[in-house]
Amino acid sequence: MHLQTTYEHRKGVNDVTCPPPQRGRERGPALYFDNNATTPLLPSVRAAMSEAMETFGNPSSVHFCGEAAAALIDHARAFVAVLLACDPEQVVFNSGGSEGASSVIVGTGLYHLRDGGHFITSAVEHPAVLRACEFVRELGFELSVLPVDGAGRVDPGTLQTVLRPDTRLVSIMHANNETGAFQPLYALSRVAREAGVPFHCDAVQTAGKERIGLAEGFVTISGHKFHGPKGVGALVVRTDAPLQKLIFGGEQEHDRRAGTENLLGIVGLGAAAGAARARLEDPNEQFRRKSIGDRLRAGLSSIHGAVVNSPTEGCLPETVNVSFEGLRGDTIVDVLSARGVAVSSGSACHSAHPDPSHVLLAMGLPADRALGAVRFSSSCLTRRDEVDEVVEITEQTVRQLYATWRSVGTA
Repeated sequence: MHLQTTYEHRKGVNDVTCPPPQRGRERGPALYFDNNATTPLLPSVRAAMSEAMETFGNPSSVHFCGEAAAALIDHARAFVAVLLACDPEQVVFNSGGSEGASSVIVGTGLYHLRDGGHFITSAVEHPAVLRACEFVRELGFELSVLPVDGAGRVDPGTLQTVLRPDTRLVSIMHANNETGAFQPLYALSRVAREAGVPFHCDAVQTAGKERIGLAEGFVTISGHKFHGPKGVGALVVRTDAPLQKLIFGGEQEHDRRAGTENLLGIVGLGAAAGAARARLEDPNEQFRRKSIGDRLRAGLSSIHGAVVNSPTEGCLPETVNVSFEGLRGDTIVDVLSARGVAVSSGSACHSAHPDPSHVLLAMGLPADRALGAVRFSSSCLTRRDEVDEVVEITEQTVRQLYATWRSVGTA
């Protein structure tokens, strides 16, 4: 989407301002297609946060200034609870998805530190989950990392065979951040529930886009993935499974996370949650959302040399992960950036020698295809004409890179 001045969109989502791009001599009209990384604030979110700046009291204070701040937090908590189909008392505000994952995984490990046990995750999880699981393994726990099929999904039957009497937690995401592939979440959580094992769902990529209605377990989300502010998220605790809290001090957030609350961030998260719930209940918005995703996928897949890595079915429509045969994903990202298009490489890091994506490798893709991956991700602000523009610019870029490759023998 255009970032130079304002976004023009349908009624109710207007004028989201962003600074103009600063580098790149070839840069044309700016198009933002990296929404899985972060999303711009909605005007309603910015307005709510701006208004909340007038409320400066500490929410823990018992006088009228503190009560006003606490009321704003309660209001936001109610909006998040509606979005996630849980009770407000089950919502714990925090700094985002990474803290939420550590709170559940490391918190479970610390609680069971004396008696040990076993953790389960999948090979395609976000690093926030994988590294937290690696940490509890260093504490002495055993860890099973479940394989995935060619679409990036875990077989619930495989989970069933790996569960043990001393399994302390299963942590599997709702949808993958690189490919958009959905896990069979409810089947997986049911397997864990029937075994009496707590289940953690990393819902960072699906909150605000899909309904999340787990009856039990833990859910973690991050506000900036659905047009809220950065640095704020929530942990939903739908189980009585014990956790050792990681931040000590006061008794804020139902005594699960100490520290004076991030009032402005929480207000913004609540406003974003309210807007997201309205979109989920709007059939026209859901139709528009799918049509934008279908248009993006169809346009990118028609480019010469393109191979789509995101599954055709069971995938977030916002996410299209595509490789271009013989080309490096980081090269494409750099050239597109110079031409005003913001996308992400499928590589694990952006450097002179990036590693192939662990997600794509786990799906069985060869390393060269994984290194060639580029992720395009739209949002509720993305327009059809922007999709057409980004496809056209990408097609031109790929064609020119192939021409260069043929002339010098490398890409």
